[in-house]
Amino acid sequence: MWTFLFAVVLAQEKLELFFGDIDDVCWPEGSIYNIFETIAATADYAAFYTDDQITLKNINVHFTHIPGCSMVEGKQTRSVISLLRNARSLENSTAGYSVFLGPRLRSNCHFISDWIADATVEDEAHRSLYQISYVCQDFESFRYAETFLASQTGARVHIISFAVNIKDATLSHALEIFLRQKGWRTIVVLYETSPLVLQYRELAKNLQFYLSRTEPDRKGLNVVTIHKLQLDSDHREIVERFCNPCQAIVLLGGLLISHNFLEMVNNMSIFENSETAIIQVDPANVITYDALRFWRYILSENRILGAAAQCTFLMAALPVGQGFDISAYILETQIQVSLATAVALAIRLTYANYIEGDGVPPANRGFFDPLMEGSFSVPVLPNLTYRFSNDDGEAIEHYDFYFFTFKPAISAAATSISTLDFQEIFELNSVLLFPKRILTIVNHKVWPNPSRHLQRDYCLLSPCFQGIAMTTKTTHLFISKAF
Repeated sequence: MWTFLFAVVLAQEKLELFFGDIDDVCWPEGSIYNIFETIAATADYAAFYTDDQITLKNINVHFTHIPGCSMVEGKQTRSVISLLRNARSLENSTAGYSVFLGPRLRSNCHFISDWIADATVEDEAHRSLYQISYVCQDFESFRYAETFLASQTGARVHIISFAVNIKDATLSHALEIFLRQKGWRTIVVLYETSPLVLQYRELAKNLQFYLSRTEPDRKGLNVVTIHKLQLDSDHREIVERFCNPCQAIVLLGGLLISHNFLEMVNNMSIFENSETAIIQVDPANVITYDALRFWRYILSENRILGAAAQCTFLMAALPVGQGFDISAYILETQIQVSLATAVALAIRLTYANYIEGDGVPPANRGFFDPLMEGSFSVPVLPNLTYRFSNDDGEAIEHYDFYFFTFKPAISAAATSISTLDFQEIFELNSVLLFPKRILTIVNHKVWPNPSRHLQRDYCLLSPCFQGIAMTTKTTHLFISKAF
């Protein structure tokens, strides 16, 4: 294990950022992201909007290399604990806030958040170690400390951790609207499970519960089953067993296993005949600019051939109101937007607390308290600003959702994916803009079999459609009887 401290010059420390770096072999996304570029570019941009209250001179970034790819490896466990202990030790001697960004590996989520939450919260709130996670799929935004000093006042002081990624309920709500407006009722949910991905089973169960809810006079969605996927699974056998038939497969998984899945089922008849759609989403990598860059990289290394890819919708998201630009400069950089969001949030919270304390961290005010006090904006990068609001003690992020399809070019044998622009690989099919509940179609979907398309159940849209259908049937029977 080695530690590297990045700081411009010695100055008053207002923010100490701790980051656990990992081996590239453990993190395929490392081929397209540059962590140093991400942190430097974000810190420079976010600090610009603090009225000179926070500058780069006030921010220290501590990089610690973590060997191994899983917590089951003893050397990684020891290194992670050492990193956290060092951060705890330093926080007691710094004048500012100490924030751990991460973890990088999803399999470390529970261990690290539990360790930080179990630590004693100090009497002076800024002397506690805080966490902002950006890949962990948490059911709630906040995590509270398990122990806190009796002298503290106010329950909000011991909020110790915050997750910036999309929550289960937000994702489920968007998926329900998409499926209902497409008219696809019979659904199979497949989720990735591996030593590196441990949280998608719970998300799949939550999604099944959410989609299966029924409302008066409204037809419910039918989740046939949820089932796990592994890289060594027989994906064809799983689809044949559970999707018999089904109109849609919701694929909760990273891009490596999703690509593997599409390759293995590529020429199945349900896809060649345009009978079943696939909606792929990776909750830990759902930000549009991140997801499209990683998909492009995966395709350049391993092309997708076959009909399954042409039945696939890629689900991604951006903070509300930002809009998506296929020619945005971010797509040509190595900036990881999800990490950039965590960095920018740490800087913005530090700024807000220093303003509240008139130039010093308030002793009785928790680091995350600004998120509990109405609307809170976080400038991340040019044309990318997060906005949070508060709903009964829960910080709510608002997202617009984008659904992309693959263009036929990815199946052309002579085409080099790495030479294609993003608009030659992906096509924006539809958008779901907050707070609307209506999916807007941008481009018409072309299915593998142009003469066929998925059956639609229009009674999923609203009670009025179901009523019209019933009225039509009743009128037909009445007329028949009259004759």
